[in-house]
Amino acid sequence: CYARAGEGAAADLTLGLLREQGALTDADEVFLSALAFDAPPKTPPSPESALHLAAAKRLKLPIAASLLKHADAGVLIAVAKDKDLDPAARASAIRQAVAYGAANGQMIAAIYDDIPLEAEALEQAVSYARERRQDPLADVVLYRSIKMMSAPEFLRDKAALIAEALGAADDFVRFYAAAALYEADMRALDGALIAPQEAMQFARARMLLGDAHGGAQWLYAILGAESIDTMDEKQAMTFIDLADLLSLLDPVRAADLAEAAAIELSPGGFGASNDKPDDSFDHDALTQIMRTAFAASREGIVGQAALSALAASNIGSLQNDMVRVIVDQSLIAAGLEGVSRRVAFETALRGAFADENQALAAAVNAATSVSGQGQSGGFAPSLKPPRN
Repeated sequence: CYARAGEGAAADLTLGLLREQGALTDADEVFLSALAFDAPPKTPPSPESALHLAAAKRLKLPIAASLLKHADAGVLIAVAKDKDLDPAARASAIRQAVAYGAANGQMIAAIYDDIPLEAEALEQAVSYARERRQDPLADVVLYRSIKMMSAPEFLRDKAALIAEALGAADDFVRFYAAAALYEADMRALDGALIAPQEAMQFARARMLLGDAHGGAQWLYAILGAESIDTMDEKQAMTFIDLADLLSLLDPVRAADLAEAAAIELSPGGFGASNDKPDDSFDHDALTQIMRTAFAASREGIVGQAALSALAASNIGSLQNDMVRVIVDQSLIAAGLEGVSRRVAFETALRGAFADENQALAAAVNAATSVSGQGQSGGFAPSLKPPRN
């Protein structure tokens, strides 16, 4: 407020007091210092809060998609709705907001509809998206192309393009946003005859949205077309991975599916290659939360158990065994076993994406070290390495 009023000395004094009290984050320091001295930083900082976003706009700093990784939900929604900002930043922002639970499929559709696109991109949607996989606008192009396929004769083409959009997601956030965006379209395709690889994408998306029944139905549809023995190795491994994921969400349905497919379930392998202990959290705080969680479980205090789960999830990563156990058992004690299963499912799927990206990076590095230059395309690693 002092900076906006042109009172630089007062702004500087207030900033100094905040600094002495340890009340500033690193991002606060950058943005508020720039405001106090009316001197934009040479390198655009990442806005994390509404205050940072307001400061960035006042300083006329660029707001790019790459700067939104640590933005809170309010910032993401504000960026997505701002028509004056970079279209790629808007697309990336709403995608993250959906994954955070701050927006839904209808909201992401509204933003995608509002983003201007070149006619050439829409005419060549698939090639555009494949050539620009890291561009947030690739998802917008695919969505707009899919939306135009409203006639019944486009049913198979529409299913294939939705599967293409889901398959283009190279991380958990992007896949979650795509699943939410196409939820209604996927439901409308229930029972349709589509290719197994497309059905697998639909199954994974439906499960991520908490629809174990819908996911299982697509997996059964695949079995109706061919058995595990007749699938190629990659398809068979992907099917088994999906059955393992289903077992985390709905153990009973997964057991029935495994019996029908004559396979064994082994959901513990997700993220195994990234299972490094994560001790970067406040151990004293987690110990206190653990005491509270035990007391809540022992005395049957449902609300306290749920709050313990929430507090533990905010303290550390769910990749840490201790944090994961506290969250899981506290949710069960609170009568939220369904939520506990979804947390387990999402944690496993995040690990699967991490494994896939790690395998891709290793393949690219290996190719580069042999040939002296990277190879583009051709790499399609499984979610997990083949089982013995």
